[in-house]
Amino acid sequence: MINGIKNRLLTGALLLCALSLAGCGTLYMNAPPGSDIKLLSRNAPATVKVEKHIWFKWWGGEPLHPEEVHAANIIREAGLKEARITMTNTFVDGLYSIIPGAFGFPRRTLIVEGNRELTPVAHTHPKP
Repeated sequence: MINGIKNRLLTGALLLCALSLAGCGTLYMNAPPGSDIKLLSRNAPATVKVEKHIWFKWWGGEPLHPEEVHAANIIREAGLKEARITMTNTFVDGLYSIIPGAFGFPRRTLIVEGNRELTPVAHTHPKP
């Protein structure tokens, strides 16, 4: 009898943990209107890094604050000419989402990196 209760508690805890990590989120990878933003590759150097923690409702179906999920707002506020946009689920996001995530409110991290000035591009010319 005791083992049955322990198994149910363990199953419930694992289910709660799985529910807290489930979900997704919609992110708008857009630039400010009328701007000319260069996209940075994964390994390109960046001088500015902005991280925003975004809470979603309905397991990621809708952000609690829609203005937070537009990268254009961050790019404009930081004055970036080049940008790299990433949305991730960090370990800390998972910890913060344990209880609220089980009820449909997961947290994700939006990272916008970039430069306020365009970086020069090295051009290679084929040998004649």
